[in-house]
Amino acid sequence: MEKVLRYQGVRKRDDDPDPWRTTIHPGTVRRVLAYFRPHIRMVALFVVVATMEALTVAATPLLLRELVDNGIVKNDRGVVILTACLAVGLAVLGAGLSLVSAYISGGSGRWSATTSGFRRSTTSGGCRSRSSPAPRRGCWSAGCTPN
Repeated sequence: MEKVLRYQGVRKRDDDPDPWRTTIHPGTVRRVLAYFRPHIRMVALFVVVATMEALTVAATPLLLRELVDNGIVKNDRGVVILTACLAVGLAVLGAGLSLVSAYISGGSGRWSATTSGFRRSTTSGGCRSRSSPAPRRGCWSAGCTPN
């Protein structure tokens, strides 16, 4: 960090490749999509939830503008109450969507067959690892008892 501050940033070297001229090798996209295919539903759900979350974030200032312009300035108590309730509803909806988004993005590894097979193989047959005397993570959720 000291070097970055001393030289006012990180400088590009002459032998660094230009990212705009870097090409993707043939077959790379097909291989990436093969890993992506089992998770397509969760990714689509994540995109929908993230879009809804972004819309709630974008709608909040517009709603507050309505509150100030037509409620407070014009001294209309009905508009103030309605827009304040809608703002609270948007905040609660945004928080809920944020939790769902975090659950989906954090649990994407749980839906992989490779990951679940690895978890089954590592948690079966006792709680303690041969290399470590400490209990393995996830031991109690696997239903085993300590040795």
